[in-house]
Amino acid sequence: MGLLFHPNNLGTNISYMGQNLAEALSTAPQPEGSPSLSYAARHSIKTDYDTQIGAMLEKAQKILQNPNLKFEPEFEEQGKMLKGGKDARDDWETNLGSFAVKYYESFLDVLASEKFESDEMLREGLEEGVPKGVVKLRIVEKLRTDQTGYNEVVLDDGALVIQVRPNLFP
Repeated sequence: MGLLFHPNNLGTNISYMGQNLAEALSTAPQPEGSPSLSYAARHSIKTDYDTQIGAMLEKAQKILQNPNLKFEPEFEEQGKMLKGGKDARDDWETNLGSFAVKYYESFLDVLASEKFESDEMLREGLEEGVPKGVVKLRIVEKLRTDQTGYNEVVLDDGALVIQVRPNLFP
């Protein structure tokens, strides 16, 4: 890595030296076998998602009385959809982790507002419909139900899947 500066401006605006570092790292050519997600996306996951999701998952497990419940955000798949999506937000890479957190927060809000914690029948129904105990997040080009909607929840192969279109993430 090198630092470039104009010879007549050495020492000028030093505090802004790294302002585009994440962008430079994200757009740099990657060697074969590198992660498919950019540096910015991986950084967002690490700082925004990884730091919060443990407590959220624990809360969901408590509400549903299911210690085996898992969140699977499928970040690699999200990245593929957003990178190639014509309607994806320009800032998706720097917000990938926080967007996922927001969707899982909404899932928790629904569990609380529908009173899953105190309703055994709701918990049993969810367990029957989602035998794998997995809550996924998926970006899709078209929603199954209402093309004008923001997102939808579907059951797919034993998992609960929160689906959203690329232009609405979040």
